[in-house]
Amino acid sequence: MIGRRAFCISALTGASLLSLAGCDAGPTIEFHYRLTVEVETPTGPHSGYSVIKFWGRKASSSRLNMSPGALGARFKGEAAAVDLPNGMTLFALLKGENEADAANYPLVAFEDDLRDEKDVTERLKMLQRMQGQSRLLLSTNKVLSSGQTLKPTFPMLVTFKDITDPSSVERVDPDDLAASFGTGYKLKSVSVMIAEGPMTSGIKKRLPWWKVYLDRHFDGSSTASTDLTTSDPAARFSARSFSTELSK
Repeated sequence: MIGRRAFCISALTGASLLSLAGCDAGPTIEFHYRLTVEVETPTGPHSGYSVIKFWGRKASSSRLNMSPGALGARFKGEAAAVDLPNGMTLFALLKGENEADAANYPLVAFEDDLRDEKDVTERLKMLQRMQGQSRLLLSTNKVLSSGQTLKPTFPMLVTFKDITDPSSVERVDPDDLAASFGTGYKLKSVSVMIAEGPMTSGIKKRLPWWKVYLDRHFDGSSTASTDLTTSDPAARFSARSFSTELSK
């Protein structure tokens, strides 16, 4: 029996699920934001962060684009990593649990601040002006003041049982860190801050085998396709799951 597989054509730079085909209209708005993860541990809170570059603009009308005025957004960066006292590391990836990615994180985190502004360019400018401000990302549905229910756009969390063995990767339940790390471990928060400063770039030192797994999953299969019938995380992740910049 041939397993179901998804065939991928993807760029190294992440693209928001809201991105649309066609030409773009309006200026490109750029800013950096800090994705911070804080974990409660038996020895007290531990945290880690990643600074990610975001840029976006309003899509124009064209024959290929049936939704002029919508957002086209992209990002560059790497996963946030939290070093834990038991010697393991928690990674918050650039891809969310609901298939959205890191281009969506600031838009979702600041949704309450942006909801009254309908114009995409103005929404992005508002975000750009919020330097130093921070908002939480939630792992559960959020009910806005307008009554609208916002589904979570929350980073996918993973760890390695043995960081030297990429096939030991496993998913981490944000509501049950103890299942992966032991008693006394609990996720305190995941937040987004609009922040100045360069993108972080330390992921290569954490993943000594990254060059081998740029174009193959951690189970050795090619990243040209993904087996959708398996629940093995090693068949879903590659080095590119942790950074848009690893091949540079």
